[in-house]
Order: sequence, then structure tokens, then C-alpha cells
Amino acid sequence: MIKTCMLQSYLDQRGEVYPSWTKRGGAIGEHIELVEDRFSRSTKGVIRGFHGDPLTWKLCMCVYGSLKLVAWDIKNSKRYSFVIRDDSKTQVLIPPYYLNAHQCLTKECILHYKWSHPYSLENQWSVHYNDSTINPQWSLSDSIISERDKDAVSLETFLEELHGGS
Repeated sequence: MIKTCMLQSYLDQRGEVYPSWTKRGGAIGEHIELVEDRFSRSTKGVIRGFHGDPLTWKLCMCVYGSLKLVAWDIKNSKRYSFVIRDDSKTQVLIPPYYLNAHQCLTKECILHYKWSHPYSLENQWSVHYNDSTINPQWSLSDSIISERDKDAVSLETFLEELHGGS
């Protein structure tokens, strides 16, 4: 199940300090071994995804700008959608067997991911960025999308392939 939390920060005349993650009691994802950090920098309108795999937990946080994050629970056919901003300090924990995508809503945004398994393009699933079943309801219609995400299969085709064509 998707989990969210808002980080506590310390703010004074010098600026702000806050943790991105801790393995202490009560922290989101404290039970998960996170092994890799990744940053995704995008410009306004860029959509990345839908991607996922059967192993990887992803702890996501917008560290610059704002973005719309959409996740799809493959097992329960449920969509989750969040608008997260750098000033909200909101983290979203996405489990394995979920697809996720995001769209940059500001001139530029940076999404920080912490992953429980190293990134592997070969082991990653891709589903069309605007799949009608997922119905992501992207906030901006003027979008920039990679060929990989434009050419990805529908959710229906992906699920047929995942379950061996049955």
C-alpha cells in the first residue's frame, strides 16, 4: 500500500534543514533497505513513466519545483495521485508491483528517489504514459514524452504478458 509522510524541518535565518530519510523508529520505509538514490530533473510538461518492477520500493520526494505523481497498484487495480512540491516536504513510498509516473508542473522540477534495488532498465516494466485504464488525468496537456513511454504497451497488454497470456 502507498504510504505518505511530511518531513519536519528546521528553519531559521540561515535557511532550512531536513532529513530525506532515517532508519529510526517511525520513519516511512524504515523496514526497507534502500540501496540507491536517483534524481530525475525535468522541465515543465515532461511526463516520465509508467514504470515499475516486482522488487523495488521507491521513496519519492520533490526537492525542487512541483510535480504530479501517479501510481497504479497492479494487484488491486487502484490509482493514487499526488501533487507534491518542494516546500511541502511530502514523501511517497511506492511498493513493488506498482507502476509510477510523474509530470513536471513548474518551469523545472527534481524528483528524488531512494530505491530498494539498483536500477535495471532490462528488469523494468513500461506501460503507456496515458493509458486509458489508469487514466492519469495529467495536469498539463502540452507534454514532452520519451519514445520509450510513447511506445509502451497498454495496461491490458502488459497484464496479459505478466500473467503469461492467460
